[in-house]
Amino acid sequence: MKRINFSDTNTRNIAKKLYSRIVQNDYRYQTLTLFTGFGKTAIAVATAGIFAHQQKRDINVFIVATKRKIEDDSWRQTVEQYNQIAEYKLNIMDITTHQGLLVAKKNDSLAKKEIKAMREGRQKQLRFLNKWKKETEEVPTIILVDEVQLVKNSTAKTAKALMKLMENSITIGLSATPMPNGMLDDGIAYLIYNNYYKNQSDFREKHIPPRMYNKYYKPDVYTIDYEIDPHRFYDLDLFKERIKATTFVPDAEVDFEIPNQKLHTLAFDLSQKTINDIHDMSKNYKERRYDSYRQYLSDIKRAISQDRTHIERMKEVVENNSDKQPLIFYETNVQLEAIETGLNELGIPFKRINGQSHSDKIDEIDNSNTNQAIIIQYKSGGNSIEFTNSYVSIFYGLIYSWGNISQAMGRNIRRGMPKDSYVNQYFLLATHPHDSHVYDVIERKEEFSEDLLLELAEDISEEVMK
Repeated sequence: MKRINFSDTNTRNIAKKLYSRIVQNDYRYQTLTLFTGFGKTAIAVATAGIFAHQQKRDINVFIVATKRKIEDDSWRQTVEQYNQIAEYKLNIMDITTHQGLLVAKKNDSLAKKEIKAMREGRQKQLRFLNKWKKETEEVPTIILVDEVQLVKNSTAKTAKALMKLMENSITIGLSATPMPNGMLDDGIAYLIYNNYYKNQSDFREKHIPPRMYNKYYKPDVYTIDYEIDPHRFYDLDLFKERIKATTFVPDAEVDFEIPNQKLHTLAFDLSQKTINDIHDMSKNYKERRYDSYRQYLSDIKRAISQDRTHIERMKEVVENNSDKQPLIFYETNVQLEAIETGLNELGIPFKRINGQSHSDKIDEIDNSNTNQAIIIQYKSGGNSIEFTNSYVSIFYGLIYSWGNISQAMGRNIRRGMPKDSYVNQYFLLATHPHDSHVYDVIERKEEFSEDLLLELAEDISEEVMK
């Protein structure tokens, strides 16, 4: 395992912000939402380290991770590397899988004679939730839960085992896709972890009117557009505020080793309608109702492109950088329509470059006018398209081509730029398995082969249908 730089800007700053967020608001739980390549493990360990430093003592960390992550030993090695530079150490109390929490809870009910009847090796392997909990009461403990979306069902026995363990501890969950089925289906457990509600029944009593349930006893609170209806949901604004308070989505810089560039990922949650639509697409794909995996991926991309929260996220970036001539990159006509909708709502003038009949001519665009946006199709033109007065790029939707993305990154990076001058470039990423998997490939600077795209389609459909 390579050396971890705990002084890295992302690691240090995000850990400090997460620590301050927890302490200042007296939170008991936070979901750290970051995509692959940003060092979620190192950030979580560094955050625990800040707690140790502030308490001026060694503390425990309890780690919950997938079997694969435990076997590759990355969590243990990350803690060991942190301890090499830290005055106050992090002691690994134990490392277990998500299912291991439930097994430990079941072991609590084993009779002594049953344990004695086991072979010695088996006895040594036994873990007990009560013993873990007792130790968290005796020694300050930070619980770190990797892939926390695996315990997002608040009524599942595994989630209840975690709730019992974390009663006396601060817990940090890690996930790129914490609520793939939407905030109402997947967000309640996180709010319970953060002590907003005792359990799901408590949540429903406070927010769901009596008899407002369907035949499956699920809240029947959606409009025909799959938005939560405020007339059928008590204190909707409060619920959304608590979701936002429990989910920490930092602006993280990416290092693609391009000079004079600061590249950020900005995450957004899809609307419930888009989530439901992609679920239906995935069901059809699993049932082989698609002619090809490419059509399935294309339909997902279209749904994400049209999502209203996607447009709003783009508008935020444009509005904050309206005088920096933002370049907005897109691939499909659906994305172009969504971008134009957002810019028209802001009243921001724009030009298009896409090689089509309605494209503006490059030599007729006033490059000196920084109070305009330039919409550029990824595949249009060549190296001659440069905007030397632009200091912002926005990537609207992910294209399955590292080559096209890397070329787009250079449109406003010019030779001879001063070292202290830089261009901010923003990836808009949905907290959904599609964008998580695709961005993982982009972060590796890997090209999308047919085999890889097929693998992506299979992995995405598998996660969506869980």
